[in-house]
Amino acid sequence: MKHCDAFDYWGEGTAVTVFSDGTEPKITIYIPAEQKGEKVILMCLVSSKVKQDYYIAWTDDNEKLNGVYTDGITFPPEKTENGYSVISLYTTTKSKWESNHMFHCIVRHAGSKEVFNSSVSRALDFLNVTLSLSCVQDDPEDDFSSLWSTTSTFICLFMFSISYSVIFSLHQMKKN
Repeated sequence: MKHCDAFDYWGEGTAVTVFSDGTEPKITIYIPAEQKGEKVILMCLVSSKVKQDYYIAWTDDNEKLNGVYTDGITFPPEKTENGYSVISLYTTTKSKWESNHMFHCIVRHAGSKEVFNSSVSRALDFLNVTLSLSCVQDDPEDDFSSLWSTTSTFICLFMFSISYSVIFSLHQMKKN
């Protein structure tokens, strides 16, 4: 991982094409639901309406005070339904994560001095900002379908029991 001082670094000798619509990118940090071993991986998702080159760096509160920023593993922009997204992964130690350090995903447009950021810590984990490692996502429609299925079964059983009671009663009356 490359360390840099407060965004003075921007890939020396790299030609960058900048497209901008003037809007701020949406920055979201995801915490994987399952953390194994002594490492914790955080994911920063940067979304925008137009394809843009971003410089994404990571820091925590202690490093930020010293002006230390660390590059994560940043993937090229990908086309999405609503524009483009860039993902950056950052690995920290489990001990730092469990001691409630605040981690920051710092984002800068290529060719711009304007900086955007989003932050997360284990202390904020109650917000359930997690990324499921499963390919199956919870679907609210499934809960509704399950409720409807249970309700319709109950109604059918209720109607059957009333019908049975009426028939049984009529049969008993006919016998007498």
